[in-house]
Amino acid sequence: MQLAATPEQAALLTELLDAWEAQLGRLEARPELEGTAPLTQSRRILGNYRRTLAADLARGIERVPATELFRAISTAQASLKQLDSLE
Repeated sequence: MQLAATPEQAALLTELLDAWEAQLGRLEARPELEGTAPLTQSRRILGNYRRTLAADLARGIERVPATELFRAISTAQASLKQLDSLE
């Protein structure tokens, strides 16, 4: 049996997505990085996670396997570290 995701996991993911969005915004404002592949790809992935989380919350977070949120949280953390290397 799979464990269900929790509201706390959803809140942590939301915080990470917000931090990711803010960091992307800062980097996209730099002319030398504007439109580069890493930022474009990161923006696309971030958008996908935002849409997925919104859909998960709408249908009930308890219906989502916890492993899905763990994976999204790990990806967000890794993406933030990757963007740190560009700053």
